[in-house]
Amino acid sequence: MTTFPDLQDLIRSIDSSFAGVEDIVATSVFDSAPAPKEKYILVEVGSHSLAIQIDSLAEVGAVPKITFLPNLPVWILGIMNIRSEIISMVDFAGFLQEDQGAQRRQKKLVVLRSNKVKVGIAVDSIVATVTKNRSEILSSVVGISTSIGKDLFIESILVDGRSYAILDVDNLLTHPRLVDFSGES
Repeated sequence: MTTFPDLQDLIRSIDSSFAGVEDIVATSVFDSAPAPKEKYILVEVGSHSLAIQIDSLAEVGAVPKITFLPNLPVWILGIMNIRSEIISMVDFAGFLQEDQGAQRRQKKLVVLRSNKVKVGIAVDSIVATVTKNRSEILSSVVGISTSIGKDLFIESILVDGRSYAILDVDNLLTHPRLVDFSGES
């Protein structure tokens, strides 16, 4: 007659044979997991090369008809109707308080969004879209000299040897200068 080991002893024996295996499996699973990737659209606005997270975009396309509104700062170009939604249009270089010289007629539009707020900015060109690992993002920005710009651009990415400042859309759309411009002319 065959005797079987006590069930408790059998379970302890099996558990001890697997001791340490779950640490190895857990570590290898997390070590081999791909790093999170972030998608950006690269645009040119005046002298700036910008990267905007695609998750922060509501629209990309041609600039529609803009309706001028009186008694607003010169960097607010007016309002536009996009799919029955009225959206403010901002001259981004003017918002950054940079001397623009002659007004340029930009033909491309990106509509930025954060929560339920949307603002359009005209861009000179849309360069590309890229996907970057978080580890590829640089914690420094070159070429943004205004005090406002330092609040909006904290990080950058390199694409084909060119630096693109990452626009912090949440900071832009909640920036005091954009939210309360009643003191400006």
